[in-house]
Amino acid sequence: MRSLGAAPLNFSIGDENRRARTILNLGSASAKLFLVAMMLWGVLWFLPTVYAIGYLEDSPHRGRCWQPLGIRHSHGFCH
Repeated sequence: MRSLGAAPLNFSIGDENRRARTILNLGSASAKLFLVAMMLWGVLWFLPTVYAIGYLEDSPHRGRCWQPLGIRHSHGFCH
């Protein structure tokens, strides 16, 4: 969608104004890269969350700790 917005602007600028076209193209590419990074971050957050929900389901005595991140939920200690 970002390209769909940048393309008409790029055509309306004209060939003689190279700097504006370059800035527009780089801005559009940067926005796409940011959106892809946010999407990847969301997937990387979602998968461990789903795993943790399944792992901790119906286990009241299992310690709620994820050691790699140092997240502790049971009395301040990882079990």
